[in-house]
Amino acid sequence: MALKETLESRESDCTSAQDYAALASEALTDPVDKEYARYLLDQGETAAQMPPDYVAVAEVALGLDEPDYAMGIYEQAEEMCFDALEFAAVGRSLAANTTQKEKAKELLQRAAETASKPEEYLVISGFAGNDLKDDALAAELLSKVDANAKSLTDYTKLVKSLIDAGDAVSAKRFFRKAERYLNGIGDTLNYAEQIKQLFDDQDGARSILEEAESSCQFPKDFAQLASGFKRILGDEAQVKNLMQQAADFAMTGEEQLDLGNGYWDLLQDKAAALEAFQKALPDLNDKAALLTLGTKIAKQIGDAELAKKIFTKVEQKSSGTVELRKLAQTVLEATDDRSYAADIYLRASETMDQPNDLISLAGDLAKQLDEKAKATEVYRKAFSKLNDFGQYLKLLEQVENNTADKGFGREILARAAEQASGTPDLLQVCKQVMAILNDTEMCRPLLQSAEAQVTSVGEMKNVLQAVGEHFPEDSEWLALAQEKLALREANQAKYATFQKREISADNFIKLMQLTDDVMAELNDVHYARKLLDSAEKMMNEQGFELNRATTLVKAVATHLKDNDWSKKLLASMAKQCRSFASVRSVAQSAIQYLPAEGKALAATYYQQWEEQLKAADDTSGYDWTKLAAAVHQDTADVAVAGRLLQSAGEAGGDRFFWAHLGDLAGRLGDSDQAKAFFGKALAACTNPLQVRQVIGRLLTTSADADGIRELYAHVRERFAEPRQQLVWAEGILELFDDHNWAKREFDGLTGKLTSQVDREIFETSRRLKFGDRLRGHGH
Repeated sequence: MALKETLESRESDCTSAQDYAALASEALTDPVDKEYARYLLDQGETAAQMPPDYVAVAEVALGLDEPDYAMGIYEQAEEMCFDALEFAAVGRSLAANTTQKEKAKELLQRAAETASKPEEYLVISGFAGNDLKDDALAAELLSKVDANAKSLTDYTKLVKSLIDAGDAVSAKRFFRKAERYLNGIGDTLNYAEQIKQLFDDQDGARSILEEAESSCQFPKDFAQLASGFKRILGDEAQVKNLMQQAADFAMTGEEQLDLGNGYWDLLQDKAAALEAFQKALPDLNDKAALLTLGTKIAKQIGDAELAKKIFTKVEQKSSGTVELRKLAQTVLEATDDRSYAADIYLRASETMDQPNDLISLAGDLAKQLDEKAKATEVYRKAFSKLNDFGQYLKLLEQVENNTADKGFGREILARAAEQASGTPDLLQVCKQVMAILNDTEMCRPLLQSAEAQVTSVGEMKNVLQAVGEHFPEDSEWLALAQEKLALREANQAKYATFQKREISADNFIKLMQLTDDVMAELNDVHYARKLLDSAEKMMNEQGFELNRATTLVKAVATHLKDNDWSKKLLASMAKQCRSFASVRSVAQSAIQYLPAEGKALAATYYQQWEEQLKAADDTSGYDWTKLAAAVHQDTADVAVAGRLLQSAGEAGGDRFFWAHLGDLAGRLGDSDQAKAFFGKALAACTNPLQVRQVIGRLLTTSADADGIRELYAHVRERFAEPRQQLVWAEGILELFDDHNWAKREFDGLTGKLTSQVDREIFETSRRLKFGDRLRGHGH
């Protein structure tokens, strides 16, 4: 019972229109005090600021039996409306609480005109249907929403807005429309889960899941649907039923895999899962999927034997360090079988050739598995593949840190010393020799070599420091080193100038010019080597360019007389050539700068190019002739050149190509082959003019004029038509200037050209060729 005295004590707590409306509503309960209620509503009206405030006051005012008063407040609410949902809230209140249906509809329509968002239309549609009972307006507004909703996500967002607006009934009805956009079992599960979460409708969720059962076609579908029954409904019986259907449909390896995962993930049925995995294994080939399966079987299910069988299959399909290291690490994590993981690493090392890969693999053996002996085995293989100074030091560091094998460390240091280039490298080796082995006998000759290769005052100071650090008792050596430092410092001005130039030498040309100047003024081979080494690095960074590489070879060969370095550069150049002109340039550089070995090197480069021609699909006859001519001219190898001409002949070509082949064969001294090629050139001709072209070219390239004359004479037999014979006869004078022979052939044609046009052509030609010498022959 609400008495005025009780309510008045709470009046002071009211701070908003909503508070006054709520208190007024209590005043209208028994015992009803309409006068006090009206007073409270007047206070609420005064405090009202927004449409919801006025609506709250108006709805309570309807209980005063003062409709004009209540409707006046509704009018104020309408006047304060600005956005769509404010108009909709006023219209809804009128529809639900008054008989002013037309006014309510007007406000809902105005709300729809103001709305711009799908969720706004959805809320207004719900008000029109549930409160105004105007199904036509509700449907019209709903169609605007439906047109913009294209996915389950869209519908979920809109439905949540309806629920937030207090219209769960409309929300549920609207959500059914989302079914048409479900695509697959995954969407269906999400839909069913939303039905349960949003509406607490377990029966509705079950209905959706049960309907989806008919669309299942593969074990993966059944297992996925079963996961929904388990997660959303907790229905273990249906999970088992669906998994049985999945088993009935499982045929392929992938399907057996899905079946096994379902049995384990959903039912924890170890026996059924393992049986399915066994059946799946022969058909599975994806390495990632196999690794995942092996890990699952080992760690979750606990069947180490089957897991190992799977890992073995992965190993058979793996290649490269990354894949095999990943396999070994997976095995270790899944099974903790260190011996098995180590064996995988060792088998992996058998297929590897890259030192860095082998070093990384050995590090895993030592650090992760504590297999130092096996790690050393792999480190030694890496050692056998090294050819770079920096790699030797990297290997030394790994061996020292991971196995502490001093004997092996000594071998690495000895090989590093052989690869050391210049004083800085040798000083690094000396430092490691003393730090790891403390062996002065090994250190002494290396430090002496470092001293002999000094290229700057700074390097000499470092040598002197090393002598003092490692051989402090050798006063004679210390004194000599100090004397060399003094001499070096005496030429410091020149070295300083060159070193400044070296710092500013930011391109290949500057480095090469500096090298030439150093050799001209100081004849310092070691400094020149350092500069050329920098030039090579710069060249490699900038990308292959034939002229730069050739310049470097020339400098290395002339300044350093270093044939090994020159040959390495030339071999690299030959491999990077993409045209025969480039290959020949490299070959000729080898002949020029390495006279003792140049021809043999050139032959090697040409042999490599020959292999490329054989492998290419678009090799032409001229590609072979260019190679044959180069082999003959640069290496004087007649046999190889002849073989290449045979390859050219197999490729074939036009009449000029065969003439070119004949010329090349003649240069090789193979007259029979040359004659055969010339014959093919003539055989490729289809008329006497083409024959004359070929013969004319042969006369300019071949010294065998008699042989060519004979070829021309024989070809006459191919042309039976008198006009063709005339063109051929005209060629005798043009090509050989033999009037007697030509006269005989012209005499032989007299009377054979029977048409008026042919006779005129013949007479004109004879007159032009012989003048009066044939006068007297009748027309």
